[in-house]
Amino acid sequence: MITNIINKFRDSLKSKTIQELLNIPLINNNYSNYNNNREFHISIPYISEENDEIHIRIKFINNYKSFYLHFLPPEINEIISSFMNDTLILNFIISYPINYPFQSPYWSFDKYSCSVETKFNIIRYYQNKLDYHNQINQRLVSLPSIFPEKDILGFVVIINHFDEIFEIIRNDC
Repeated sequence: MITNIINKFRDSLKSKTIQELLNIPLINNNYSNYNNNREFHISIPYISEENDEIHIRIKFINNYKSFYLHFLPPEINEIISSFMNDTLILNFIISYPINYPFQSPYWSFDKYSCSVETKFNIIRYYQNKLDYHNQINQRLVSLPSIFPEKDILGFVVIINHFDEIFEIIRNDC
């Protein structure tokens, strides 16, 4: 049975997206050294009442600065520009135990997809980040203060260095 905390979280998602609730900007243009912008999308596609789980999807898009080829029509240039990005999609599951909020939630890695082929082990990298986050949550066992939105925001802070990940991925190709 899902707790009142999860129900309140679900109700707050009816009026706002998780991205709005956490006040996370969609686009970040503050990377002048790369001369491109990055998009960060976080969504909750599913909250399971039967298994007490929240499914989270994080999508990061690295858009490269487009260029215009003068000898091509504008429509073709737009199509070419649409392929000038790298995308990383990560899916996670937060499982809530029966004794929640007096027992910490457990994060697990569901699946990922990346638009760039790489030798870099993305699964192991993010599994290490999940283990670290789960250890932090375990230290907070005696405190019933791990609200879902704060837990999700804490995890986003841990993994929010996608520019470095894409740099590693590009160098490993």
